[in-house]
Amino acid sequence: MRLISRIMLNTTVVLAVGLSVWSVVFYYVMKDRLVRETDAALMQVAEALMQRYLAGEESLINGEGSVYTIRFIPVPDEYARSHKSCRSASKTRKQGAGTGDRRCGRCR
Repeated sequence: MRLISRIMLNTTVVLAVGLSVWSVVFYYVMKDRLVRETDAALMQVAEALMQRYLAGEESLINGEGSVYTIRFIPVPDEYARSHKSCRSASKTRKQGAGTGDRRCGRCR
């Protein structure tokens, strides 16, 4: 009976340690994935909002019929050139829409 108890105790300890290691690894992998997915989704929403704003959609400017409360802040040309995530409206204007001044929704 002592042998069976010792085998069960050792097996339980090994399984508990293994399960603990697996749960910690699973937590950090899932946390990293959720952060990446959330960032990607927010970037897509930001892109869509900036495109709609640059296209001149008035509902974004005065907040009618929109779930988002947004405010676009014009940035100087030097700042936009030094930050790669800032895009100029002149690039968008070449594609067919734009207001002419630099706008950046991500850099403040």
